[in-house]
Amino acid sequence: KFRILVRAMLAWSVIRPFLMVFGGCMSSIVSMEYILQIDPSAGNLVTCTEFVFVMLQSLPQYVTVKSTGICFEERVASDKSHLVHGVVWVSMSVLVNVAYGYNISVPIHTLFRYPTVHAS
Repeated sequence: KFRILVRAMLAWSVIRPFLMVFGGCMSSIVSMEYILQIDPSAGNLVTCTEFVFVMLQSLPQYVTVKSTGICFEERVASDKSHLVHGVVWVSMSVLVNVAYGYNISVPIHTLFRYPTVHAS
């Protein structure tokens, strides 16, 4: 019985990240559709809010408060890598907002949105 429990926990730990990304992506698309039905020009505001949320959520990982002041942790990836990541994320999110204006179906729209998952 213990082995079955361990295997189930291992399987869940492997599947959970995929389910969370998929669920987050799908809920984001559905939420965005409802918001854009109410106000078609709100896409960029929602995208900006998403960027601010992700920044505020990840900021505590990279900032420490010491007696000398606020310090940033050293990053593992290069500055160029962070810049490329940011450009891909912003450009794909803006292109997704443009795609909403063409009344594209949700499955096709998901294909447009998929590269932003890689960026984040």
